[in-house]
Amino acid sequence: MKVLILFLVLLINAVLVLSGTVYKVTAHALNIRSGPGTNYKIVGTLKNGNLIFATSHSGKWAKFYKGYVSTSYLTGASGPSKYETTANLNFRSGPGTGNSILTTLKKGTVVNYYGRDPSVNKWAVTDKGYANTTYLKGSGSSGGSSGGSSGGSSGGSTTGNQVVNYAKQFIGRPYKYGGESLTTGIDCSAFARAVYRHFGIELQRTSKAQANQGKQVNGLSNAKPGDLIFYCPSGTINHVAIYEGNNRIVHAANEDSGIKESNANYTRICKIKRFI
Repeated sequence: MKVLILFLVLLINAVLVLSGTVYKVTAHALNIRSGPGTNYKIVGTLKNGNLIFATSHSGKWAKFYKGYVSTSYLTGASGPSKYETTANLNFRSGPGTGNSILTTLKKGTVVNYYGRDPSVNKWAVTDKGYANTTYLKGSGSSGGSSGGSSGGSSGGSTTGNQVVNYAKQFIGRPYKYGGESLTTGIDCSAFARAVYRHFGIELQRTSKAQANQGKQVNGLSNAKPGDLIFYCPSGTINHVAIYEGNNRIVHAANEDSGIKESNANYTRICKIKRFI
């Protein structure tokens, strides 16, 4: 009986992976290969949380614009935001006009937006393929929730899921102590500040100062998506992360990992604050 249950679980997971096209990397580092198998040359790597749009599958291997990756370390991407095309727009097999066109959608068409390509930030990963973000705008909903648009709305119309979805598009970007650039490097408090600034909410520059803002939340069990979690492994607050829900956070972790997802209770929590 246990063997049958295990088989069914594996079968369901396989169907889930093969039924979609937008995936998130679950491994710490996932090799990209020139063909569908471990005997093929490694041509690059993906980091945990990176998104890909797979154009085809070969057995347990998914093909995207850079090569092939094992589906054993992929999961179907979830929690998309609704974005609208602002012009007739080509959706491509990769981030760039040199990649093949998969479909062309008319102005005003709504698509599921999952985040940005980890290598070419100007291009979005959607359920229709890769698209230039210049011609996409938030349609006012995120992950099935209504609210303000994703382009600089005020805290009163912003949902926690919108904050989380915006933050997650930067997974894989570099960490830099004292940095404030979402492109070249950013630290934990600057990352939280940049994400909330996008929604018209201004935070202080350091995690210690941010911990004195917002509304107190009593314990992780009461935390909601979008809350800020402050950490003090040595007794003093020295790190901040954005809570995703389900005991997960997204944060600018360190120089080795960059912006990534982690378990919320990976180290000692000092405070949790709510800003929306």
